Amino acid sequence: MSHLYIPKAFRENDAATLLEFVRAHGFGTLVTSRGAELRVSHLPFVAEMEGERMVLHAHVARGNEHWRDGDGPALAIFAGPHHYVSPTWYAEVGTVPTWNYVTVHARGRVEWIDDFDAKKRVLEKTIAFYESGAATPWRADFDAQYVRDEMKHIVPLRLVVEQLEGKWKLNQHHPVARRERTIAALREAGGEDAIAIAKLMEHTLPPQPAN
Repeated sequence: MSHLYIPKAFRENDAATLLEFVRAHGFGTLVTSRGAELRVSHLPFVAEMEGERMVLHAHVARGNEHWRDGDGPALAIFAGPHHYVSPTWYAEVGTVPTWNYVTVHARGRVEWIDDFDAKKRVLEKTIAFYESGAATPWRADFDAQYVRDEMKHIVPLRLVVEQLEGKWKLNQHHPVARRERTIAALREAGGEDAIAIAKLMEHTLPPQPAN
């Protein structure tokens, strides 16, 4: 059963698209519950596919009590670009403001693995992924004492995703002309999020007829 409100027009089901999104917006929010209490941590994740199932790797500081809640159900939320949409952009009466955005919710089971090998694996994955764009990528020397000392202060986690939901709220239910005016207004507004939402909206437009 879906836990995220997603009207049919906004649902994104393509597995490759969702994986690409999570990798591009890997700084996510981990949410778990312990009785009536919710626990929340903001973490850099690394997403991998194990067969047909996505697995998320991350770690928390040992001082973060999150890991003490133990293994169990968890939700990781990944937020992408978002932007306000003014009804003035529609150039039509009888319209109201909205907010366009994209997000992915990954629901599954979190496992905390507190041993040296697990720490080394998650750090190798995290460093390799986030240093991949650097001209001279940093590499950890796991034989160095200062690295081993720092590793004592983290606890790795592995989240096996059982349900993956993508919501692309991009005015897909509006007439094409109105969406085109919104795209133009977003581009005129400028800014990273506005341009990103405009590009995503363009991908939802019907293909132009061939000449």
